[in-house]
Amino acid sequence: MKQRAIALPVALTATMALAGAAPAFAQEGVQQTNQQQQTQQQAASQQAGQQQTDRLDTQRWREIRDRTVSAKDLLAADVTSGFNPVGNVRDLVLNEDSSQVEYVLYEVPYPYQLYGADNGYVAFENVAVDPGASFDLNLRFDDPADSEDPTTLELTREEADHRLVSRILGDTVSFAGEETRPLEDILIDRQSGRITHYVVNNNPDAWFNDEPRAIPAAEVAISDEGEVTASTEFAALEPVELQ
Repeated sequence: MKQRAIALPVALTATMALAGAAPAFAQEGVQQTNQQQQTQQQAASQQAGQQQTDRLDTQRWREIRDRTVSAKDLLAADVTSGFNPVGNVRDLVLNEDSSQVEYVLYEVPYPYQLYGADNGYVAFENVAVDPGASFDLNLRFDDPADSEDPTTLELTREEADHRLVSRILGDTVSFAGEETRPLEDILIDRQSGRITHYVVNNNPDAWFNDEPRAIPAAEVAISDEGEVTASTEFAALEPVELQ
């Protein structure tokens, strides 16, 4: 006996086709949702990781600033002997390889000259960096014997020229890759006088150093002629948290 084909209504056929396709559409929708969730989770993870890195960078720079002092602030500091004011910082003299501050030169202004005080210098290792009035600093030496007459300094002005911090500030720093930036500041360890970082500005045309970048001292060399060069490229420098 021959079997006859049964013709189903068009509407019923379409309904059956949709019923068969529904699981496939549902599965595709679930996959898209999972992909979106994974993308969102990855973005959130990356953002959290960046925030953690930023916090660590901020904390690290806070620790660096706690143990260092700005060369500009030192050059504007007062010099005291115990509780008595002596004079003002005239300059800072680096050691032979320019790795740390060796001497503090100071001058005695009027009216302290009337009391017999003279210009002098003191080894940085014999001074303490104290907070002064407002945001100023004091460089204090407690033993008068630590201070010496500048004529006894075994270093001529010409020999010290490239070792004077006031002369180095503002000099051009030449980076690998031929970029240059003016030297804005130097960070100095409060205890040892060792230079930790040199500071330049990201925007050399800015009036203020509002985009500072730090160069580790190990990557900077100062020649006998006073030329300042950095072994790294400027683009590799990290932002500085100075405040």
